[in-house]
Amino acid sequence: MKIGPLNRRALGAVGLLLALVLALLFAGQAITTAIYTENLVVGARKAELATLQRRLKLLHNSEAGSGAAAFEPFLEGPTLSLAANTLQQRLTSLIDTQEATLLSIGIDPPNPGEESKLVRVQATAEMDITALQAVLYQLESEIPFVFVDSLVVERVGPQQSAGSDSDEAEDKLRVELRVSGYWRGQ
Repeated sequence: MKIGPLNRRALGAVGLLLALVLALLFAGQAITTAIYTENLVVGARKAELATLQRRLKLLHNSEAGSGAAAFEPFLEGPTLSLAANTLQQRLTSLIDTQEATLLSIGIDPPNPGEESKLVRVQATAEMDITALQAVLYQLESEIPFVFVDSLVVERVGPQQSAGSDSDEAEDKLRVELRVSGYWRGQ
């Protein structure tokens, strides 16, 4: 069967129309994905804002009742490096207070070319679930404000408690924690 010039044009037009429809479908899917991702980011920011507003309200209420001085939500220090050091010391102290084993701790450098006042510290420690709960609670409830950016918890294995006669062992966890806070600056 021979295809005439008119049929070739019709097939070419149908092929072109089909390619255009497919391109529009792919573009629509990409736009939908981008909107969904942006909505997730906006939702996370709204949740963070709501948490900050609740914390501020609680702090204002507790200060009003006790007559305490105004609080400082920002990390202390005359420079960004010293503010980062303060946050690092605070995290180290919290982990040590819980009798956990600090494996490593470090300060994340700011992104190149970014004039940010955001301080990030990451730490790796071994602790039990009770210590982890206490560390997280203190980080998120005390002043200055510190945010848990990421938390990875892996089970290391059971460890016999010191002075324990029972056969029960506490599970040790390897915790990778990244926290951040803001420095007010000059």
